[in-house]
Amino acid sequence: MIETFRSPFIFHTVVPNHKEIKRNYLPVIQSTLNANKSLYYRDRKTSGWNSNVYTSFQHDLSFLRDSMLMDSIVWGPADELLKEAYEKKMFDQYPTSSSCNMIWFNYYEPGGFQEVHDHLSIGASFFSGIYLLHNEEPNTTAFSNYNPNPYLTETKTTQDHPEGTVMIFPTGLLHYVNPVSKPRYTISFNIICDY
Repeated sequence: MIETFRSPFIFHTVVPNHKEIKRNYLPVIQSTLNANKSLYYRDRKTSGWNSNVYTSFQHDLSFLRDSMLMDSIVWGPADELLKEAYEKKMFDQYPTSSSCNMIWFNYYEPGGFQEVHDHLSIGASFFSGIYLLHNEEPNTTAFSNYNPNPYLTETKTTQDHPEGTVMIFPTGLLHYVNPVSKPRYTISFNIICDY
């Protein structure tokens, strides 16, 4: 008899007020970047990351914690995820409370990419998320459920997820951004849950 374990998942939903969020926050991110682009650049030479990305990771930017943004891209989608997962019996318990311990933006110029990584090493969290704030081409984010046995490793692409989509997944799930050919802006976040 084969018994299965719960496998990683990717939850995705389109944010209903995406156009308003983009109109309000994309110019703020662009202005923040333009004020000091070198502060946010990450590549192998500057940070040891195998990437080509501008990111506010490790910079606390208060505008990313505005209630409209948090409610729309973090808490609304997280509530949807938890409700659906609980109804499908994917989770045994429903969290009593949650908090967003980290949130940051990413900007990819044409040719930009992000190495294969997870969010386990950047602080305790249960779920991580990516919001596609501005994306002019099929989404290049991919997820990999790695297994030492290559026949059991699964990779999922997300090219059918349009701009305005939030993807939430377990913090330990490997993911990466394949090189982009057009400018791309995302907002990433981590969520801690109490049970």
